[in-house]
Amino acid sequence: MRTSRIVSVAASAFIMQLTATSFAQPEAAPPPPPPGVAPAPAPAPAPAAAPATPTTPTTPETTPATAPAPAPAPAVAPAPAEPAPAEPAAPAAPVPVAAEAEQADTDHNMMIGRVAFGFLGTRSMGIAGGQPPGISEESVEAPVIGIRYWLAGSIGLDLGLGIYTSSGSQDDNIGGVSTSDDLVGTNAVLIHAGVPLALAGSQHFSFQITPETNVGLSGSTEQDAGGGPDIDRSGFHFDVGARIGSEVHWGFIGIPELSLQGSVGVRLDIDSYSASAGQDESTRTHVVFATDTYDDPWDAFTGSIAALYYF
Repeated sequence: MRTSRIVSVAASAFIMQLTATSFAQPEAAPPPPPPGVAPAPAPAPAPAAAPATPTTPTTPETTPATAPAPAPAPAVAPAPAEPAPAEPAAPAAPVPVAAEAEQADTDHNMMIGRVAFGFLGTRSMGIAGGQPPGISEESVEAPVIGIRYWLAGSIGLDLGLGIYTSSGSQDDNIGGVSTSDDLVGTNAVLIHAGVPLALAGSQHFSFQITPETNVGLSGSTEQDAGGGPDIDRSGFHFDVGARIGSEVHWGFIGIPELSLQGSVGVRLDIDSYSASAGQDESTRTHVVFATDTYDDPWDAFTGSIAALYYF
């Protein structure tokens, strides 16, 4: 009896096991039908893959999008700044400036604002000779010493003064008799004024035209040996004109401060001569308009020459 129970229990267990197995297999069977239904489960994994993989690639792609940060590098690239080196081309402009500098370095321009002192030439003026009524025309020369000052590159000022004076005496001893007589003395003074205009020039040379005028007075007194009235003689000179010529600086031998002048010109001269003795008086006037030469440069070897030295 006990044995049959054990057998029946074992059989029951076996049946239950078989039943469980049969139920389990039908569950596995369903997988075959999924071939048609399989599309449905596929979508489920798809969403999982989509969020993970696609999203991640997209994000990296966005990150490369930020990669345009290199673009600022081009902005930093001062390629445009490289044109700045083109600015050194601007120094090319100084080339004309250098040319101007060369002009500014001419001997003439170096003397602007400096005072020159020197010999401005010799001027002559009239004085009467003889005695009334037969007076004659004589002349006396007055060397003019003066200054020149350049107010600007092209305009200057000349001022000068010429003075001439003479006197003397004569002593005689004849037959034991001594006599002393004063010689006729002559005095003259002349004032010169001019406005030199520098029109052109080069390193050591300045081409100029100079309007100018001179005014002078002269006089002398002679005692009459016979005891008569003294004879007074006088003269008045006025001239106005212009001369054109050059001022040559000696910069070519390292002395730009020294200059010599030579010129030609035209002028109007008016000279008046007068002589009187007691109540007798005679006057003569002489007017001349003519071209003339002044102070040739070669006078340096043959006589006097107009020369200036700038301080």
